[in-house]
Amino acid sequence: GCSAVRLDVSRLAGRIAARGEVSAGPVEIDSLAALVVRLIPAGSLEQVVFRVDALHLLADGGLPIVNAPRCIERTVDKHWTSRLLHDAGIPTPRTVAAEGFEDALQAYRDLGGDVVVKPLLGSGGRGIFRVSDEDLARRSLRALESSSRGGASRRRPGASRPAGRPTSPRARAPSRTGPGPRRRSWRCAPAGRWAPTTPASTCSRARTAVSSWSR
Repeated sequence: GCSAVRLDVSRLAGRIAARGEVSAGPVEIDSLAALVVRLIPAGSLEQVVFRVDALHLLADGGLPIVNAPRCIERTVDKHWTSRLLHDAGIPTPRTVAAEGFEDALQAYRDLGGDVVVKPLLGSGGRGIFRVSDEDLARRSLRALESSSRGGASRRRPGASRPAGRPTSPRARAPSRTGPGPRRRSWRCAPAGRWAPTTPASTCSRARTAVSSWSR
């Protein structure tokens, strides 16, 4: 069998002396067989950069890590993630990322006037909304621009807007109109059971595209 211990990333410390090493408070990292990283908690730019750097040092030292630090870097930005999946042949909704209101509104029109807007950064479905009315699109995109002074991305439903901090909006077309697995990849099993419907080969290509495993 195996046992699990919780590693608090806020306790990570890096030392560069005779040899570089990373410690994590009371956790003896050298005793770990592997490290599973669900997410990097929010923090200042310096904190987040250091935490990912520390994971790179651990991976370089031979510790197997899931999700790998390179995977975290590739998937924190939803626009880049979508591009990586698209380039790997994974069905991806049409997506536009833009910084200014005019470009964002034009993307809304180009995607058919029915889009999902999501923040560039974030997870858990936060900050995502669907817009299919131009007046509402104008008002919501203006509000995003004013609150973030950043970019925006749009997708046709199936499209998304990055969640999290107010940064660039991103839009995608709804998945019901976009290419790919769409509803075939939804969870549709009875309670207590899991019935995967996405082909294993697709999952494998996606893992490779974002470098999810480090060893």
